[in-house]
Amino acid sequence: MMRQRVFPIVLAVCLAMAATTPARATEDVLDVVPGDAIGFLVVNRLAATDAKIQQTAQQMGLPPIGPWTMFKAKGRIKEGLDEERSAALVAIPAEDPASKPAVLVFLPVSDFQKLIEPFEPDDPTATIVRVQGANGSALVAKLAGYAVATEPKHRPVLEKVLDCKKPAAADLAFLRPWLCGQEVAGVLTVHGVKLACAKVQQGLEAAREGMKPLGGEENPAAAGLKIYEKLFAMAAEQVTSVAIGGQIDAEGVLRVTSRTRFIGGAAWGGSGRSESARRDLLAGLPGGPFVVAVGGVLHESASEGMMQFWTDVMKATPNLYGISPEKADQLMELSRDSMKGMRGMSLMLGVGEPGDPLYGNMMFAFTSDDAQAYMAAYEEQVRAMNELFKDSSSPFLSGMEVERIDVDGTPGLKIEMAMPEPPGMGDVPQFAGMMEKIFGPGGKMRIFIAAADEHTVVAAYTSEKTLRRCLEAVKGSQPLLAADEGVAKTAALLPPEAPWVGYWSPRGTIDFANQAISMFAPEGEAQFKLPQFAATPPVGLAVTTSPNEIQTCLVVPAEAIQAIGTYVKEVQKMIAEKAAAP
Repeated sequence: MMRQRVFPIVLAVCLAMAATTPARATEDVLDVVPGDAIGFLVVNRLAATDAKIQQTAQQMGLPPIGPWTMFKAKGRIKEGLDEERSAALVAIPAEDPASKPAVLVFLPVSDFQKLIEPFEPDDPTATIVRVQGANGSALVAKLAGYAVATEPKHRPVLEKVLDCKKPAAADLAFLRPWLCGQEVAGVLTVHGVKLACAKVQQGLEAAREGMKPLGGEENPAAAGLKIYEKLFAMAAEQVTSVAIGGQIDAEGVLRVTSRTRFIGGAAWGGSGRSESARRDLLAGLPGGPFVVAVGGVLHESASEGMMQFWTDVMKATPNLYGISPEKADQLMELSRDSMKGMRGMSLMLGVGEPGDPLYGNMMFAFTSDDAQAYMAAYEEQVRAMNELFKDSSSPFLSGMEVERIDVDGTPGLKIEMAMPEPPGMGDVPQFAGMMEKIFGPGGKMRIFIAAADEHTVVAAYTSEKTLRRCLEAVKGSQPLLAADEGVAKTAALLPPEAPWVGYWSPRGTIDFANQAISMFAPEGEAQFKLPQFAATPPVGLAVTTSPNEIQTCLVVPAEAIQAIGTYVKEVQKMIAEKAAAP
């Protein structure tokens, strides 16, 4: 069928990550994609993109063969294509609302008749031509320099596309320059957003129904699903489009960017301010091996919106949190008071040393107008929360023990709380031991927190040792994470005005995984160990906001791309050796 014939194009679109030359690209695609489309995928500059894919494959040690080249070699297309322009794959509602969407392929043509000639057209002069492929027939029509193809059963949809009076450009004109700059891009329109959210909500509702034999609405997991239902309900009302695109620049850096558009005044929109330009968003985090590190600016409006959202969630899921709406409002007031003066936060999951709990290198840092005032407000908030939730039946709001401590002359706090026991885990003999390996003695969550200087508060899980590292980094006796050569290299690739950034270390992740494998491996058995990943700059992610849009930019340095290819070969070799071992 048609889907089998268009699959190579889908593959080409999904794999196409190429050069940044704007050239002729998506300038005309938006003018032919119909306005009622659910979504579409675009691959720009077909020949140039294919060449870049081959170059990237070679960089990773893979066979340097481009998917577009493979598609043409296996297909019957000989002439008539304009490979300097864009191809698109478009999903449009079918005539029957209960049916799956119609899929149409838009191929740029220089000569329509030469393109269809090898496919045995029944009437080459017709507006809609039936052609024959290896897996059956298809319908093809010419539209403004494109050959538009689909399955015969979708003739009514194709006819509407040919007669379309409102193209996607009417609502998505703001995306045109961005789309032209991508090598491959996918867009979910407002129709697609609503459809996707509705499908997810239906799935979540079905999952909750399936939990009724396990306690129904009283089951914490079922109550938790309500949170996601609320999120997708909000998205359906407020998100107008989602777009994602990718490119690989001349230096071999992979960039994947996304743009999520909201209606005016949406709760999820940002403030549009860029207070973060060139400031250290990872302030307070010490250097060293890490899995992930995140940091950013805290805007009062965004913080208020998030607190209000979680307050509404607690009110909507009383079985999960076990508190009344009045207490949920009180909690929001407590949180609002403790957040006063906060300007930014950062966190890092580091790689621990042998013998440390798994989360022994988890740490946080907060920037505040007054660090000592924040510490006082935080201690007061914890004690007030204990009083507020002393009668709560929820395991997520168990009492927290507060103790004042001294860390090498720096006053601080130690917060300790029992971790909630997942349903059914109480009868598992190894559960308590597992929790100790993750969090430390007794399997309890311990947080150590202190003011490192006038404006910086640092916190760490499990022990004072990690907190001490944070204090020393802020005071200058230990290097900061932002000064790491690899982190600095990736940071230079991210938008400098981004208020939030994140870094993921492939090497740190493998080291962390090996730590976990060693920690939980059965005693007396030969330990499995993953090969070490090469030292490379981390993968970076930046998030920028405006009043009606959130943008993300993910960058994968060229060194990391090359190392991934090498690592895959090492893993394959390890698997082969284990399989061959007696």
